[in-house]
Amino acid sequence: MNRRVNVLGVGMIPFAKPGASDEYDVMGANAARAALEDAGIAYDEVEQAYAGYVFGESACGQAVMYRIGLTGIPVYNVNNNCSTGSTALMLARQAIEGGIAECVIAVGFEKMEKGAIGSHFSDRLNPVMRHMKVMNDLQGFTAAPGAAQMFGGAAREYAKANDTKPETFARISVKARKHAAKNPYAIFTDELSLDEVMASPEVFEPLTRYQCCPPTCGAAAAVLCSDEFAKKHGKSDLVQIAAQAMTTDFGSSFEPQSMIKMVGFDMAQAAAQQVYEKAGVGPEDRRQYLRWQVRHEPLRRSPLEGPSPGRNGSSPVRRAGLAIAWRSRATTGRGRSGRASTQPRSRRRLRGDDVSEELI
Repeated sequence: MNRRVNVLGVGMIPFAKPGASDEYDVMGANAARAALEDAGIAYDEVEQAYAGYVFGESACGQAVMYRIGLTGIPVYNVNNNCSTGSTALMLARQAIEGGIAECVIAVGFEKMEKGAIGSHFSDRLNPVMRHMKVMNDLQGFTAAPGAAQMFGGAAREYAKANDTKPETFARISVKARKHAAKNPYAIFTDELSLDEVMASPEVFEPLTRYQCCPPTCGAAAAVLCSDEFAKKHGKSDLVQIAAQAMTTDFGSSFEPQSMIKMVGFDMAQAAAQQVYEKAGVGPEDRRQYLRWQVRHEPLRRSPLEGPSPGRNGSSPVRRAGLAIAWRSRATTGRGRSGRASTQPRSRRRLRGDDVSEELI
């Protein structure tokens, strides 16, 4: 069975610095309630819950969902480092797609600590030892945060190969802050100039403080459902998850040694290629579809390094690449019959009001 998966509702809360947020169960529950309200359904209609988090004890997902109701449904706790929230959404999608459930919820939440991300367990093998070896062989270690060294090292490699100026990397932060200024949920809502980004303290050359993401607390949720469930509730023209893929490291992530490949270039590229193929679109179609690209970008350098398909992690690097393509049902060419469009890709155009905004 390979059913269509619809996004019935979404919810999010404003993000905050560590020490300024609610407790994790409150944040997660508020995001889940917002998603249920957006979906227009009651919690007792949800059959399964997928809860993603990294920093917390076992079964935090139950603590979140119990605030909403005690309905006896299974709650699956997901920890997959920087792709945790995306993984929870993927598992939720698979439950609908495979006919296991008709309506499920995915919720991601994090209550982080102040300071740079580090390891919490010193009595066992660090899961990113392979990656650390590559970095040590290529550039050694410094006192800078590990994530800054890894992604900063990739930025250095990219700059050397492409003659990229530090200002080019800094402009990514300027662009990100412009978007954040229009987002009421963003932790930072003040725009930054190029001069301000460049003048902020250096963390790891070429990265400055304003090019690095701080620890952040927040939550978001999504309610997914089948066509049958949507029809039963009088819902139509819903957003559809058109394609989704997940990858992990390839041998090329480690040999030949490259900082760019070590931080995830090849797996991100492979995930993007899989999604384009499944969705039946390509990079040239990007303005025709509502598309969300979800991946971990702890440093504002990543968009320069090639195809990019959130933000959680107990170690500095994302170990799973995930690309998600979203498009509204109106854009699929399938209509209610479920048949694929026979129009050539280049002719499948949308009106300006079909997609309100492209999110990249």
